[in-house]
Amino acid sequence: MTNKKILLFLLPFVLACTITAPAAQIEPLPTISPTPPETGIPAPTATATREACKVTADSLNLRDAPDLAGYESHVIAWLYAGDVLTILPDPPVENWIFVQAENLPGWINSKYCVR
Repeated sequence: MTNKKILLFLLPFVLACTITAPAAQIEPLPTISPTPPETGIPAPTATATREACKVTADSLNLRDAPDLAGYESHVIAWLYAGDVLTILPDPPVENWIFVQAENLPGWINSKYCVR
């Protein structure tokens, strides 16, 4: 037999197998409840507004930790005069405050940022 005859001979069997093969059982995805489960913790009623400050120094280091000794932390970004920072709720460490500059949190010396 030639290749064409073999293919024509097998074609009905291949089609029959693909058509009559049982469909795979697909599990439905679980539904997501529109309300969160009860946790016993009351939901917040209002969002607190965060305090902001404006950088007064020509340039200011944003650090990964309060730098009390002058060499204990790493500079993670540089800030410039006029940059507005969000003061985060972490307690100050001496004159160091925890802020957020755009999406980057870090510590600055509060002497160089006015509220």
